[in-house]
Amino acid sequence: KEICQVFDKFKGDNYDSIKELNYLYMAFRETMRKHPSIALISLSGLHSDPKYFKDPEKFNPENFSADNMRRIPQYAYMPYGEGPRNCIGMVLFI
Repeated sequence: KEICQVFDKFKGDNYDSIKELNYLYMAFRETMRKHPSIALISLSGLHSDPKYFKDPEKFNPENFSADNMRRIPQYAYMPYGEGPRNCIGMVLFI
């Protein structure tokens, strides 16, 4: 109903008509609330970034010494994800 009214008012679809589709915008936002997109982060890229790890391609357990751990930003190393739904394996391993 809203789409027909707005498109009639603007004689078709254009940028101005799209901006006035308030109910469509609300429906889109509600859809994204119920079915959000999944944001994926390339952990291999992040974990291989020389900004965070010296010689990132080299296997070096010293990357995780107490001194080095203080220098690694919180979200630069996320092998188990982050937040309340992170991998349960973290509890079993660490």
